[in-house]
Amino acid sequence: MLRNNKNDFSDAELLVLFLTEPQRAWEIFIDRYADIIFKTLQRSGFDYDQAMERFVYICEKLCEQNFRRLKTIQYTGNQGELTPWLKQVVARLSINWTWSEDGRNRLFKAISNLSKREQKIFELYFRRGLLPSEIHEQLLLEHEKQLELADVFESLENIFAHLSDNKLWRLMSQLNRTRQTLSFDATDEETGIKFEPIDDCDNPEEMLIRNEDNKIFENALESLSVKEKLVLEFRYEETMSVKEISEILKLEEREVKNLLKSSFYKLRKILFRS
Repeated sequence: MLRNNKNDFSDAELLVLFLTEPQRAWEIFIDRYADIIFKTLQRSGFDYDQAMERFVYICEKLCEQNFRRLKTIQYTGNQGELTPWLKQVVARLSINWTWSEDGRNRLFKAISNLSKREQKIFELYFRRGLLPSEIHEQLLLEHEKQLELADVFESLENIFAHLSDNKLWRLMSQLNRTRQTLSFDATDEETGIKFEPIDDCDNPEEMLIRNEDNKIFENALESLSVKEKLVLEFRYEETMSVKEISEILKLEEREVKNLLKSSFYKLRKILFRS
């Protein structure tokens, strides 16, 4: 039987509706719970403008990945209501919003004593979500003509070393909100076209040079062993710790560090020769 009134749906039925008609379910959900979200924010001490900024952010996060959060709810309240779950989500996402706006600037103090180049790499990697190869290209365009890709990797490793596990985890969380993790061999699933960093430059000569650099980089990667590629990908694209990599690959932490060093050496040797 077709239900036209939003009140015809219980919250349990609304969750099922998210699996079949997500847009319709969202319209019912936001009509039912918008006031609760906003009032929860105001009761947390935010004024109208602050609450509204967070309200918009929370709605965006709830809509992410085709309403993933709402489709994977594991529990409701005693009477089948979503209110208890929603209040927890509002509190958690409010913290995330504050972190995304203010926390990154505070964390930046942790590496304020590093070189200007490493501070720039920190900005490009954690705030703009660029991959190491994209950072290399960006810095080359900014006249760092002697910079090698291996230098970017080494700078990132030094940056990681200056961050506590807790701070690195928070940065990783923010990073995951600003980009979708890509592998070295990333392709668009629908088109099959290989990922190419977007560039504002339309100078044909510079584009030709960049294409040649990309080929050199790809050839350099081909020189690495499977394990070396994996540790680079886990470390700099997945932003995993050495300990996490060692657990995944079933290697000693010492072996992971040695693989990182050997990959740096091979990349530097090939890129320098080129």
